Amino acid sequence: MTPEHPNAELTRRVFAAFGQNAMAISAALSRDIVWRVPGDTVHLLGHSLGCVVIRALLERHTLDRPGRIVCLTSGQALGPMLGELPYATTKGALEMFVRQLAPEVMPLGITVNAVNPGVTDTGWVTEEIRADVLPRIPGGRIGEGEDAARLIAWLCSADAAWVTGQVIGSEGGFIRR
Repeated sequence: MTPEHPNAELTRRVFAAFGQNAMAISAALSRDIVWRVPGDTVHLLGHSLGCVVIRALLERHTLDRPGRIVCLTSGQALGPMLGELPYATTKGALEMFVRQLAPEVMPLGITVNAVNPGVTDTGWVTEEIRADVLPRIPGGRIGEGEDAARLIAWLCSADAAWVTGQVIGSEGGFIRR
């Protein structure tokens, strides 16, 4: 990315705030992408900037250390999500992005995966939603952020160095209708 690129300043700020080894976790909530560095706060950037920042991370990557990209999806490839066309389409595209990017960057020691956290109560689950989905989760509860976080932490570890291009569900056995 050249210094005069329109997103160069944003990218500089991301790396200034989080360091050169920032880990990307993209959520693609129709037009948002989430970046999280362990121990730091979550920052939202425009979805269109997601690939720009991932590209910047790839440009800074050196072969002396592994790289990890973990995206968050919602399992749209497993069935329709009525009334959520932009959200579902973006998430579906994100899954394809993961599958396409993974073999491109694996020779650099970078893995690319996605996690489908299922229904996770981060404050948005209403009593109506809870009553609808809880009977369809054999795990007996709504997911918590820590459930997906443990999987993401493993995907970022050395133990997962051979796992790439995968979309992994962490949804307590959620049964779609």
